[in-house]
Amino acid sequence: MNDDAHLDAVLDALDAIEAQIRSLRSIIAMRKEGTAEGAAQRAEMAEATDNRSSPASVVTQRQYEVITQLSRGLSNRQIARALGMSEATVKSHLYAAYRKLGVSSRSEAILELLRRGFGDMI
Repeated sequence: MNDDAHLDAVLDALDAIEAQIRSLRSIIAMRKEGTAEGAAQRAEMAEATDNRSSPASVVTQRQYEVITQLSRGLSNRQIARALGMSEATVKSHLYAAYRKLGVSSRSEAILELLRRGFGDMI
């Protein structure tokens, strides 16, 4: 890969990250402010997930615990310490949860649980 192609790939990755950050900020702002738009989105999410029981119905309890720690901004090492497991086990749980949620990153996993209406549980 030449330098220009490499730089383009880095810029594309940064654009994707910025889009995820904007989505997270928007969701947080709507939830925090309780705007009419936020209320409408929450109602839509609730209607779409009326039959949900918990995030554990999507991922295992341990995967959910790892994602909950992840949503608090902890690193894999910090999650491992908090949950009394190895860092490799944390990575394994994250990989399995990503597969089940159909995502490929930490922020996508959190966004997906929010999209499915589990924001109040993470």
